[in-house]
Amino acid sequence: MYDTIIVGGGSAGSVMAHRLSARSANKVLLCEAGQDTPPGNEPPEIRDSYSGLAYFDPRFHWTELKVTTQIVSHNNPDESRPPLRKYEQARVLGGGSSINGQMANRGAPTDYEEWEARGAVGWNWKDVLPYFKKVERDLDFDGPFHGKDGRIPVRRIPHQHWTAHSQEAGIPTRPPGRGGAGNDRPARRPSWPRPPAPRGCRRRDRGGPWS
Repeated sequence: MYDTIIVGGGSAGSVMAHRLSARSANKVLLCEAGQDTPPGNEPPEIRDSYSGLAYFDPRFHWTELKVTTQIVSHNNPDESRPPLRKYEQARVLGGGSSINGQMANRGAPTDYEEWEARGAVGWNWKDVLPYFKKVERDLDFDGPFHGKDGRIPVRRIPHQHWTAHSQEAGIPTRPPGRGGAGNDRPARRPSWPRPPAPRGCRRRDRGGPWS
């Protein structure tokens, strides 16, 4: 008997399972149809810094999903329906976050200020910054805009690892600004290994580990 059953171990499902199971009294079942990615044994395509290897690998997709993307006329039922196209949805533990680019970018502070000015109370930069800091463990920078104790390690790609094109283009590096994104990178991304999370279709007994 479970307190909570989560169907789908994607980006949201994995986080939900982790947060719910943090309380030892909760009994949580997380079910994922796709491949498991246990820490230290992730498929090399997912570990690779080039996300296209995993993104275009059919092992990590629901390959038969198809949808109509063009307008369907409701006033002309006899009209030929537009063709179906492939609908790319990840089928692997972690969902799209396992096969996408793993970029960690914050919005501009002015965006959040505008949200609050338009009525989104509590969404100004000062109010959302603590949550950005809470989730990350910045491996490169410290200070008032960077978290050091979060579950997600974040690093910048060192300049020596930039592509030859970006180096020849003379793209400058800069320290982190008010937004905290920093650089010394063309991309700010979570660092491997990823933080531990519930894996696969597993169960967790009260107070016990995932099995």
